[in-house]
Amino acid sequence: MHRIAAATLQLKEYHQLAQEAIRQLPERRRYLFTLHVLEGYSLDEIGQITGLSKEVIKKQLFKARHSLRQQLQKKAGFHLPPCVLFF
Repeated sequence: MHRIAAATLQLKEYHQLAQEAIRQLPERRRYLFTLHVLEGYSLDEIGQITGLSKEVIKKQLFKARHSLRQQLQKKAGFHLPPCVLFF
């Protein structure tokens, strides 16, 4: 298989694993993660939307990323550096 095709397939597989891991997050973490990482809202904007403090939002996002990294490493079978985790 051509290298580009193989890399594209790996990226698609990673994306599918990431989407499944996001769906498995507790509802509140999934919502905050989606707002911040996937939709691009700032912490201040999320605070206005949810009524949560910046500190609570930061803690929840940290826990979400930590959980996602662990799930993806387990499914991928190798260590993922933090910079690789999110798209």
